[in-house]
Amino acid sequence: GLQGARVGVLGVGKVGARLAQLLAQAGAELVLSDVDDARAAHLAAALDGRAVPVDELAGQKLDVLAPCARGGYLDAETVESLRASIVCGAANNVLAEETLAQRLSDAGVLYVPDFMANAGGIIQVGGEFLGWSAERIEQAIARSIERSGEILQQAISTGALPLRLAMERALARV
Repeated sequence: GLQGARVGVLGVGKVGARLAQLLAQAGAELVLSDVDDARAAHLAAALDGRAVPVDELAGQKLDVLAPCARGGYLDAETVESLRASIVCGAANNVLAEETLAQRLSDAGVLYVPDFMANAGGIIQVGGEFLGWSAERIEQAIARSIERSGEILQQAISTGALPLRLAMERALARV
């Protein structure tokens, strides 16, 4: 569970703010950051969290860092200062360079590729567009979560990069 987990959310716009609300409901300790400092401070106050400047978030001691804003947030310098155990967020292309996935792994950080983290949203929107029933959409999301768990378990047990395993599985499906 997330009770007591320390989660940093970067970008508290529509997606990040909703994630922060869900995390607060689950009992997580929040550290919020946004280019709009006032927006982060306001949401942090409402959710009993703490706001920090964007350039300080990666250096915070976190269980999870959830980048939910711009792509390329994790560059070489940010990865060097990162103090999170897991990186999993809704931003597209979180890594400035794919080679940083190996640096994260070498540092003991579990990186969940953005397209795995975002799969549920894509399934939801795509299913609605195709006229799927709510039940069918939920089943597809559940299968996606199961596949993501399998990929992460395989990565943990073999030492392979989650990004490589996820890409291989995605390409095999296409």
